Amino acid sequence: MYISDIVGIFLLCAAVMLPLGYLLRDWFPRLRQWLSALLLSPLYLKSEGIRRRESITPADAKHEQKH
Repeated sequence: MYISDIVGIFLLCAAVMLPLGYLLRDWFPRLRQWLSALLLSPLYLKSEGIRRRESITPADAKHEQKH
């Protein structure tokens, strides 16, 4: 494969993708919001709660006693 072939492929991809990206810039946020609402809705998520440490380290215990 010659360097002129690589440059030609690069220019062809740029000629296709740049106008396509310009046209989709308004649709992409709505599409992303729709997909996140569809896939990440509370129906599919499980509540795990907040993880907390049960034990207090000795340094924290000394600090807590002073207050």
